[in-house]
Amino acid sequence: MTEEEFYAITRRGRRHLLLLDDLVLDATDYAPYHPGGKFIIERVRGTDISKFFYGGYNLEPANNGQNYNHTNYARLACNSLIIAKLIRGVNISMVNIAGEFDASIDKQIKTFKFEAIQGKGLSDQIARHYPIDNTGKHFLI
Repeated sequence: MTEEEFYAITRRGRRHLLLLDDLVLDATDYAPYHPGGKFIIERVRGTDISKFFYGGYNLEPANNGQNYNHTNYARLACNSLIIAKLIRGVNISMVNIAGEFDASIDKQIKTFKFEAIQGKGLSDQIARHYPIDNTGKHFLI
């Protein structure tokens, strides 16, 4: 599924499509059964949920909400919701790691801040739409 197809479906508002890494999940029928509540699925509809799934973020940071690292059982549930793999164009940029931060109390999840190397980064036109400092991929180590 292309990004255009993904966003066209989510804009119609009939399906609760989510991205987990590069996989497209259809959580429409699963939403009422989500242990954290249907509202969570509705709140993140049309977005990449990787950072929430792997415990790096939560929906209530202002209230000191706790990050939740999903279990292997949750991953199996997600696997049953996969409907496609997201096809994205690839933009290559050389970067330096400008910062490394612990994103979980147990220090098993890290957040990295990247800076494009001068003269080796994204073109101005691409950088305007895909700023490297707001881009990331989440991995469970």
